Amino acid sequence: MKTIHSVQSTWSLPSKVATRSGASFDPRHAEWSYTDENNDVRIRFDLLPPLSQSFLLSVKLVLIRFAEERAPSTLHTTFGKVNQFLACLHQWNGGPVSTITEIDLINFKGTKREGLRVSGEVLLGQLGGVFHWWREMGLPGFTEEAGMFLDSVTLKSNETGERVRIRCPIHGPFTDIEQQNVIYAMDNLFAAGEVSESMYMATWLINALGVRPKQLAAMKVCDLRAKKDEDGEVAYQIDVPRAKQPDSLARDAFTVREVIRELGIPLLAYAHGVRNSHVGRLADPSQAPLFPATAGMADNKTGTFRFHASPPQFHYWLKVTWKKVKVISERTGDALRVHAHRFRYTFGTRMAQENCTLEQIAAGLDHTNVNSAAVYIASTPEIAIRLDEKLASTVAPLAHAFLFKRIIKDGTEATRREDLSSRIIDMRTDRRKPVGSCGTESGCGLLKPLACYSCSSFEPWLDGPHRQLAERLMAERERFLEGGARIASINDQTILSVLYVARVCGEESKRRGMLHG
Repeated sequence: MKTIHSVQSTWSLPSKVATRSGASFDPRHAEWSYTDENNDVRIRFDLLPPLSQSFLLSVKLVLIRFAEERAPSTLHTTFGKVNQFLACLHQWNGGPVSTITEIDLINFKGTKREGLRVSGEVLLGQLGGVFHWWREMGLPGFTEEAGMFLDSVTLKSNETGERVRIRCPIHGPFTDIEQQNVIYAMDNLFAAGEVSESMYMATWLINALGVRPKQLAAMKVCDLRAKKDEDGEVAYQIDVPRAKQPDSLARDAFTVREVIRELGIPLLAYAHGVRNSHVGRLADPSQAPLFPATAGMADNKTGTFRFHASPPQFHYWLKVTWKKVKVISERTGDALRVHAHRFRYTFGTRMAQENCTLEQIAAGLDHTNVNSAAVYIASTPEIAIRLDEKLASTVAPLAHAFLFKRIIKDGTEATRREDLSSRIIDMRTDRRKPVGSCGTESGCGLLKPLACYSCSSFEPWLDGPHRQLAERLMAERERFLEGGARIASINDQTILSVLYVARVCGEESKRRGMLHG
């Protein structure tokens, strides 16, 4: 076997490598440790299996290309995949790894999940960029036969399609019931003070927009804004950094996304609070991170990403927060697994259900290649359901979407009848008539009145304007759907809950009328 471009006999590492953002490090060290934008990069070569010196040199030279030309997160994940691949080669062949052969690739392609997060074929597909640059640079350690094998096969590069296609109950998209119950659980955790406001708002954004955690980690207070539309209504928008794109920096490009009013109001209030907390800390407090790092965690950050949490830190906070969500899946009967990918899969699936085009789904998920969005179209033969009272009477009880313990005639029957602040009014529906009363004295700060309809402390008024509220929400939903925006469906379960309340209150009113008639 001969090695590609084996005529090159001398290779060496430079003393300094600069990334696209200007960060630099010495690649000759056994550990690459530096801060790149809001990412803390740490590549430990001592974690790799035994390698020959020439092979280790080739690995480093390839990874330098990733450090120079790709996002820091891409470098980090690529190193992890290289480590998995080389660990298998070391286990099979024994001794230090010195060459990648055709036989190695064939055997690895057939590897199942034992010891791997994905199948061997998928991991090989994900390492395509590594092998391409290895061969392009003519580095030692990759045989010509191995290159010919790669040229002759088509490899899967991810398993997202399979998880979405089969609606995997463990790793795939949530059902409507699962998704809304996660949000209900977060509402109650926040009301009880068990999750922070920042993680509560972050979860709502991930659910509403399908964004990645690393995009939220790069957001700033100035990215959120409110403005009046043509009808004089206040509209809310947020500039979402396209942080996942491999050829751009974290805040090089943005996608403008609409935010519904019920989320926009509390989110803007939260952002103002973050801005005020950075007065005196930043020359321009509007440049404060929307989700700041905790004290001491971002002391090494300077410039654009000062006080920002790194994406791994941010993802860890979400992971800890979501572990507190205790929801049982109606599909498995077990505790629901909650992670960011499932929110994104759900977002794409719902867009397809609403008959969005391939281009609209790709744009909504911030995919550069529309082919990545094709799986959502292929997996969704049905069209979006229309919301109506009949559906509400069937679905709402099953989803436990409405948890009220009693219906009251008016404020005179409320638990906190003497406290006028307990009355819940939707100012956009009826400024004078409350929809109900709050039975708890602990101020939750949730999105009134929508979150109230899934709260056990809510006491709906018998003649409250529930139906008018549902009609307003459905009209707003239709307006968003005209543009194909999946965000319109974020309140679907709430609309069903409100319709359910309207029906139950109507039946109770008739019952009481008959009793007194």
